[in-house]
Amino acid sequence: FIDNLGMYEKIGTINLGKFKYIFCILCVLLLINAVNYIDGIDGLALSQTIISLIYLSTLTNDSGTIFFIYCIIIPLSINLLFNFNFFNKIKFFLGNSGSLIIGFVLSFLVIFLSKFEEIHPSYLIWSLYFYVYEFLSVNIVRILNRKSLFGAGKDHIHHALYYLFNRSHYKTTITLSILSTIVIYISYIINIYSNNISSLILFILMFFLYFLVRKKIFEKYNKILN
Repeated sequence: FIDNLGMYEKIGTINLGKFKYIFCILCVLLLINAVNYIDGIDGLALSQTIISLIYLSTLTNDSGTIFFIYCIIIPLSINLLFNFNFFNKIKFFLGNSGSLIIGFVLSFLVIFLSKFEEIHPSYLIWSLYFYVYEFLSVNIVRILNRKSLFGAGKDHIHHALYYLFNRSHYKTTITLSILSTIVIYISYIINIYSNNISSLILFILMFFLYFLVRKKIFEKYNKILN
């Protein structure tokens, strides 16, 4: 379980106390569902997971952990090629079972790195930024529009970009992958040259920026549909 959310300048250590059990369970369930949320077009969930895992592998110096991470990255990369149908007649799909197990493994890998390798959460949270931002955005919009939180819908960012990019899986996945790589790289630089509280504040502010940009994208998307 996660005992605390790290030590921050002028705040100190944010301890969870007895709340750690429910907090950990809720976070794991959120991430498992968040990965499932983005598994709507070819390659997106796989590419985002690979990017997250590569970033996490750079945070640890433990050879065993790095080996474990790449034991996941390699089959996911092979699956990505088949998911994009690079081999014509053979196409793989991640499916619900695939996306759910990815979310599960990713959740506990982050917890392991925080708890046993003592990597600060301000570094780890950025590996999950896209899943968290999109999950929260979708559900906030659904609440505001009084829609069911549990129903399927075309209200995910990849659905809007897919239509804006003339129904191209490749352009949508590549665009979001490039975005994730840039955001994670910038966050890493900030963590190195600034402090942990700056990273946490940036994570919160970036969510609002993501939400606003996402809103603009959906305005264009809705114009096309109408």
